[in-house]
Amino acid sequence: MKIHRLSFPIAALVLAACAPAHVPWSNPQVPKDQWARDWSDCKRNAENAALGYGGRDSLSDAPFRDYDRAAAKAQIAGSTAACMSALGYVPAKQGE
Repeated sequence: MKIHRLSFPIAALVLAACAPAHVPWSNPQVPKDQWARDWSDCKRNAENAALGYGGRDSLSDAPFRDYDRAAAKAQIAGSTAACMSALGYVPAKQGE
């Protein structure tokens, strides 16, 4: 019986992890339901470029892994911002 009671909270956590996070960008020219898709695409492309997918070396074997991850995180944020700006998005105001 206890296992059944735990199933709902665990399922809720799994679904919450799959749900898109708040999109910190907005574009009044694009339907709101597209914002998360565009942000996800921009972020995924930036991560792939920064982390070396598609032919470049992965950061997992780098001797300065922590530094490399911090640098990659900054590069991902910048590339994602550039991509979103190119699509006509602007940083969202609080509560948007």
